[in-house]
Amino acid sequence: MPNEDAITSIFYQLVDLTGGTKMVAMTENDTIPSVKNLTEEKSGWLYFLPWYGEHLMSSAFNYPATLTTLYQSNYVITLDELPDLSVNNPIPNASITPANVEFDKNTPNQSDKAITVIPNGNTLTALRAGTTALTAALDYTLNGNTLTLKKAYLAQLPVGEHSIVLDFNQGQDPVIEG
Repeated sequence: MPNEDAITSIFYQLVDLTGGTKMVAMTENDTIPSVKNLTEEKSGWLYFLPWYGEHLMSSAFNYPATLTTLYQSNYVITLDELPDLSVNNPIPNASITPANVEFDKNTPNQSDKAITVIPNGNTLTALRAGTTALTAALDYTLNGNTLTLKKAYLAQLPVGEHSIVLDFNQGQDPVIEG
């Protein structure tokens, strides 16, 4: 049975050993902690480096849903989201305003939601909610720098918190929370 523990006591022991002046990493581990445990226990591991192959992909060591949730969360930065630090002038990330959007499920109060997109030289390639891609013109429109999330798309989402990732060709992808 996978152990999704954030091993918080070890994390804080290591932080204390350096007087809080060094970042600490979880290396050579067989299981990956859940994002829930990492965030609730405030275990800010610099990175974790699980064994690959059977240890990473077998449900005896890691639940597939835990891996998916962790790697798609905003808490974890994956390799494709890191800037190229080897160049003198790395391309800046795209940004959005606002990053948080509230949508009223009460039918008379529903409306499209407009977000300003600042691409900073990057190209928007897709929008996705989890692993589901949104459909241009049906779920959203992009006119210049204005991204409009259609009320018809938002209305079909279940009540609760949702994240929509704006996938750009490079840099860290901004996320609309709501």
